[in-house]
Amino acid sequence: TPRSGISQTTRPAQTERSQGAGAASTFLGVAMLSPRLVPPLARMLGWAGGPGIPGRLARENSVRQPGRTAVTAAALMIGVALVAFASIFAGSAGKFVEDNIEEGSKAQAVLQNTDGFSPFPHATTEAVAKVDGVGSLTALRYIEAVEPGDEDETTGVVGVDQRTAPQTLRIKWAGSADDSAWARLGPDTAIMSTEEAEDRGLEVGDTISYRTTGGELLRQRIVALHDDDSILVGDIMVTNDIVERRWGDDSDSFVLVRYADGADPLPAIDRLLEQRYPAAEV
Repeated sequence: TPRSGISQTTRPAQTERSQGAGAASTFLGVAMLSPRLVPPLARMLGWAGGPGIPGRLARENSVRQPGRTAVTAAALMIGVALVAFASIFAGSAGKFVEDNIEEGSKAQAVLQNTDGFSPFPHATTEAVAKVDGVGSLTALRYIEAVEPGDEDETTGVVGVDQRTAPQTLRIKWAGSADDSAWARLGPDTAIMSTEEAEDRGLEVGDTISYRTTGGELLRQRIVALHDDDSILVGDIMVTNDIVERRWGDDSDSFVLVRYADGADPLPAIDRLLEQRYPAAEV
């Protein structure tokens, strides 16, 4: 979804709703008409069973109670539809993540938990950093901030290693910002998305206030805005040092690994993870 406004997404959203309503109506229509369709279809397709007694019994049994045959067919239809939906959903989700990583990363590999989403110990990242052929890596930590005065409202925060981010992250900056903004990310500063800044009525140089999940109030000055909707970045970005000190969390969610020029450390990384850190994978 573009961050520039709702108007760009209104027509596609209406089209998707219309398509969904049409698919549901077709599904129900076929289910309601199927008892009437069973006799002619059974007689026509039943000849495939052969002209003998078994084939005739099969045809007659199918048309004797069209409702029962229709219910059986409907159950099969629903099962096939669910399997198809699950396959399409899984394929689309995987493609979405893959495209985001391809567009938002300069790295050659991504280190993650074997379940695909849980954090893993930072010791794993430190060990991978020492593998021959690893040029640089950036750990990303996904946490939540609590809005002051409303404990039920939270905002996604991404912790990042600002020292290596320019080598591994490809981000769409807003305004005159560029990769030099990473160097200005520190204990009292943050990078924010343009959408979040507009919602809060803030701009570069203003201060944002929020609380950690432990209740500690943070005030940080906005040093840059980004216009990136990648899953790798967030509405509020801070350093991993802040995440560790203020949230008490030193686990990594994803690690972007960039190889040294001409190197291929992947086999060595795989062996290291298999032998010592089986909770993570490349």
